[in-house]
Amino acid sequence: MDEDHNRSCAQYITAMRVLHAGLKKRGLVSVSWSDSALDYPSGQVYREKSELAERVLPRECVRLLWNYWAVPAREMRGVKKTGRPLWGAPGWSDVKQACAFRKALLSAGGTGLVMTRWIACRRENRKTLLEQIRTFGPQY
Repeated sequence: MDEDHNRSCAQYITAMRVLHAGLKKRGLVSVSWSDSALDYPSGQVYREKSELAERVLPRECVRLLWNYWAVPAREMRGVKKTGRPLWGAPGWSDVKQACAFRKALLSAGGTGLVMTRWIACRRENRKTLLEQIRTFGPQY
């Protein structure tokens, strides 16, 4: 539910709580994308929803903070101050950014990284995906 386009803040929080409760009932942990590190004007609405979620959602909900072009160390510390588990998702095109992101995440108390690449997992993308794993995997 990152970049949630269709819900008000209240609807977003309600949906997140329902999802979290359903997963918890099944013995699963919820992981929620956090847009708290968005730093462009049209991303402000998503940032506001994420910041609200970080204040009111159950503490065991993992927040997955992403930023593909910067290292949001301040935002990482902010999520950890809420007492929630923190994971991160750095970019897929800049190894230096991914390494700096990892270092800042660990420094902030984060415990996990997710490798992203927003392309379909299909045969024609195999070479691209495997190259990303070879290049970025050791950094993770």
